[in-house]
Amino acid sequence: MDARVFTDKLIKPDEQLIASALGNNMVYWSELIQYLSENHKDVTLEWKYYADAKSWLLPVAIKKKNICWITVVENTFRMSFWFGKKVEGIIEKSNLPENIMKEYRRAKQNKMGRGITIVIDSQSDLEDALKLLDFKRGLK
Repeated sequence: MDARVFTDKLIKPDEQLIASALGNNMVYWSELIQYLSENHKDVTLEWKYYADAKSWLLPVAIKKKNICWITVVENTFRMSFWFGKKVEGIIEKSNLPENIMKEYRRAKQNKMGRGITIVIDSQSDLEDALKLLDFKRGLK
C-alpha cells in the first residue's frame, strides 16, 4: 500500500494540503465530500491524529459510531470499513457488488472484525465505496 502522507502530528490536514497530496484524484475527494453533505448531513468529519497509525485519519462518524476511516496516501485516498462478526449474515445477504463481497470474504477476522479497504483511483472505486458507506450506515 502507498505511504500515508499526513504523518506530522503538528500539521493538521486542510483543503490545500489535501489537494496537493491527491493531485488529479482530488475530483473524487470533492465528490465524496459533496455526497456526504447532501446525503448524510448528520455525519461528522473531523481529522484526528492516531498515534498507533502514526498519521492523521478522517473518521466518518455518526455520534460515536464510526462508519469508516479515510486515509490520504500519495496521489489518492483510501476508505476503510470494519464489520463485526454479528453482521456477517447481513453482509452475506446484502446486494453489495461481488467485488466488495470477495474482499470481505478474503479479509481475516481480527478483534475489530473484518476490514474492507477501497483505494479510490477511479469513479467506479468511489461508487463502490459510497455503496459500502450507505450499507454500513444502515446497520444497527
